[in-house]
Amino acid sequence: MGLPDRTLVFVVAALGAVACQTLTEEVPSLPAPIEDPQAVAPPVTQPAQAPSPSPSPVPTPTPPPDPGSIYDIRVAFFGIKCKNGKTEPNNGWKELPVGCRGFVTATPKRQDGTDVPAKEHGPDIDWFMLYGDEFVRVDPPTFESDFNKDLVGLQVGGFGLCATVKGVTGCLAGKITP
Repeated sequence: MGLPDRTLVFVVAALGAVACQTLTEEVPSLPAPIEDPQAVAPPVTQPAQAPSPSPSPVPTPTPPPDPGSIYDIRVAFFGIKCKNGKTEPNNGWKELPVGCRGFVTATPKRQDGTDVPAKEHGPDIDWFMLYGDEFVRVDPPTFESDFNKDLVGLQVGGFGLCATVKGVTGCLAGKITP
């Protein structure tokens, strides 16, 4: 059986030698260009530039209102009423027991801490909850004034009630206690 194996190897080698020929073909070269002294080069044209779009006018931001003498807005409790037997905390503790009603005011202050007169700051005020609206409910004020709000404690947690007057914002960061 040794002979047929050698024959097979010889046949494969012979076929490989015949099949692996390199063919070369010459490509004709291009003639050198002839320069004509009378020939004029074609004019070079620049592509027309597309008109650049004019930028759309940028709206001028509305400047914040002049705060005048307002330096800060003090937002604080000025009273707390509990009708459920709970002890009413001190206003300065920034605490409101669940089920109690807190009376909050926003007072524009000067840099020296004195109140800004109403004729200077005007009647406009914006109130908003910064956080904790699940813990406290904001009601219309018991003591009628745009600068007052009532808070009712719903469940234990923290809250932030803020007021803005003439672009100056102040907040009461308080907590609802058991």
